[in-house]
Amino acid sequence: MNDHEKNRVIIGTLKTESQSLENIRCEVHLNSHDTSRMKADIYDLDGTTAFRFMKDFMGKHVVFQSSTDNEEITFQGTVSSGQISDSSDRIGSVRIDNYQQNFYLNRDPLVTASLVYYLAPIEMFKRTRMRCFHDMRGLLFGYDDWTNEEKPIWNDESHSYPTNVGELVFYPGLLFEENERGNVTVVDQSKVTVSLKSENIDLDNARAAIENMLSAYLHIVSFLENRFIAWFRCDIDARSTNGKGMVATIYRRTPKWEYSGNQYIERHAEGYRGLVPKLVERYVALDHQKKLELDKAIKQLLVAAKPDQPIDTELIYWHSCLDILLKALSGDKASDRKYMGFSRKLVLACEEANIEWSDLYTDVSREDIFSDNLRADLRITTIRNNMIHHGDYPNIDEFDEVIAENNRAAALAERMILHMLGIDYRNSPVGKFRNFR
Repeated sequence: MNDHEKNRVIIGTLKTESQSLENIRCEVHLNSHDTSRMKADIYDLDGTTAFRFMKDFMGKHVVFQSSTDNEEITFQGTVSSGQISDSSDRIGSVRIDNYQQNFYLNRDPLVTASLVYYLAPIEMFKRTRMRCFHDMRGLLFGYDDWTNEEKPIWNDESHSYPTNVGELVFYPGLLFEENERGNVTVVDQSKVTVSLKSENIDLDNARAAIENMLSAYLHIVSFLENRFIAWFRCDIDARSTNGKGMVATIYRRTPKWEYSGNQYIERHAEGYRGLVPKLVERYVALDHQKKLELDKAIKQLLVAAKPDQPIDTELIYWHSCLDILLKALSGDKASDRKYMGFSRKLVLACEEANIEWSDLYTDVSREDIFSDNLRADLRITTIRNNMIHHGDYPNIDEFDEVIAENNRAAALAERMILHMLGIDYRNSPVGKFRNFR
């Protein structure tokens, strides 16, 4: 939308690891709501740099820097195109991955700082109060009772998590979009705020620590909600003792996925929110190898749950997720079971971890799976093997069955991941079979 487009013209230096171009004109194209298409158009001011740009910069990672007395702008990205033309001074484009602009009123030591991170909507932190449009008061939300003129009753719907880098406050914000006809729509927008106060704040180190912790929280929230969640913009307001200081805006390239609402998570939001700090604590404490294994499994889970992809592709990723998890749970026994079938390995890993599986896969018994005569498999394995080894993909009449297998795998994967993090899924809303996810 037009309101979110941010375009700037800046002059500065473009660098690779070994080359640099001075006095480069950039037209930067940003969007404060959708950072997946950030780019900068590069122009040749003096007519002498186009050839060098095409020769030494194409496809390379670059850093652009521009500074004045009060402002510093830096972005990083990859040169995505180049051209030499008699009709235009434009010589190429850079795909921007990270962009930061700092504006200084003074450079005195900072004593307070407020950081606001913008994210896509999160179901467990979603607003529960109804949004109202009043002809005199305008847009209203978050009120239990706004009819009392003097003392309207406001319900704060933020949720705070104390951490060693400050309190992370998640809350549902709003985004206003105006289309080409001038109509304005209101969209939910999740935000996280962190406030700092100290005698002398090292903002760079403080921000790095905050974002490291925030990354762990969003990683766990992503797992719980089965959707990619990451911050894409950060606004910083930092002040010195005289009330002045600096402001900064940071953009990160983040894919934008259009997930549908999830009534199950919404209904059990309190239980999900209560799990978050426990899971983050356990996740951060994992040793390096266990964390790598868990991250691989969660990545496959998130890819499997991406919107608008074929359900048979989802099944392959869910199967891969379960395969990674059973190996992680089996530990040293995994090598001894190398030549054992997937279904047997999965059942043994679940049994050793005290994870129930038979309530999900009621069409096959343990005896059938371990029978030398039947050699029965879980249906997800049969479907996956038919696709991978024989090119036999489900037809439209079998889609309901594939969807059910995906949902079973999702529930079992959640149980296994919670076990790896030391949480019994039986005492949580996670790991339950759902017909719709």
